Amino acid sequence: MPTPTPSSVSSAETEPKVLDASLPADWVRVGYSTTVRVRVTNPGAQSTVTLRVTHASNSVSTHFVRVGAEETVNLKLDVSFEEPNDGVVAVNGVPAGELTVDGGDDEAETATPTEPVDQPGFGALVTLLALIAGTLWVWRVRDGAK
Repeated sequence: MPTPTPSSVSSAETEPKVLDASLPADWVRVGYSTTVRVRVTNPGAQSTVTLRVTHASNSVSTHFVRVGAEETVNLKLDVSFEEPNDGVVAVNGVPAGELTVDGGDDEAETATPTEPVDQPGFGALVTLLALIAGTLWVWRVRDGAK
């Protein structure tokens, strides 16, 4: 079998490419991020690889990474989602998985936290117990001094 010469090797065979991608999450809230795992190979010379992340065919982020010559690397891309949507997340067209981006419940986010309920008489009870303990201590010290 003949060895390919540089002129017979297509540029597509020497370009870095995404081998596979995965998405550990299946749900995220708008404004939050998740990790997209990617395996990239570079059969050619050292190069900067542009990784475009899409969600439901909409561009979400772009990452520029360096992959050495004849190297395969595993990467973790931190990706933030700003629009509610359901669909496939992909890196350079390679599907990573389905993701639901939820807009959240606006009422729950703007609700004020509830204050602790005051328990009337609790402070008076503690004061009374402290007064009794102090009195007993004084009597004990005074009886021991005689």
